[in-house]
Parts: sequence; C-alpha cells; structure tokens
Amino acid sequence: AFDNAERFHNGEIIISTLTKEEIKSVNAKSNETSGIISQLRQVEGTKIACFIYEPIPHNVKVSFRCDIPYDVCEIAQRLGGGGHVLAAGAIIKNRTIEDVKKEALELMEEQIQRYEN
Repeated sequence: AFDNAERFHNGEIIISTLTKEEIKSVNAKSNETSGIISQLRQVEGTKIACFIYEPIPHNVKVSFRCDIPYDVCEIAQRLGGGGHVLAAGAIIKNRTIEDVKKEALELMEEQIQRYEN
C-alpha cells in the first residue's frame, strides 16, 4: 500500500490503492488492511488520507481520515457511504479503483479548497 501511495494538492492529500490481485500476491486477506488508512494519515503534511482497495471483485472500498476542520463524512456520503467527521468510508459496487480514486480526489480537493478560502 505504501509503494502505491501518491500525494496530491501540494502533499496535503495522500491516496493509496490495492487491487484484489495485489492483496492476494502477498498472501494477505482484505481484513488485514484495516490499519493502512491510519498509517497514511500519519504521513507528515497530510490533511486528508484515502485508502482504496478491492475486498472482493467488483466492489471497491474507500476509507478516509482527516483532522479538523475537514469533514470526510461529507465526502463518503457523496460516494454513497457514511461515517464520522474525521473517519468515514464507502463501498462502491461495479466501479473500478481508478474511477473511484479520480472522484475521491476531486471531492477531497473541493473539501480542502473550501476551508482554505
């Protein structure tokens, strides 16, 4: 997951992805990914962290973490999920990881820009 991590918006957003095949290639199970989002959030300079993976074929799970004043629950709700202001997520059916990543990035950038202005 850390090899796949990318920074966006001047390093304030970090996104990592794992495909079902990548998870399987290291003999891991999808439930062993739970701590990744918290570790991504700890990367210096990160305001919003996002982890996207495929727990089962044709289902993409996205998790978000942030600090105040951002609201990742709002982002997750726009993707059909929910959660709390500082920790939220969604499961999205019949979309690719790349499609979800693109939409999530746009929503995170909107969130940061709203609070910077």
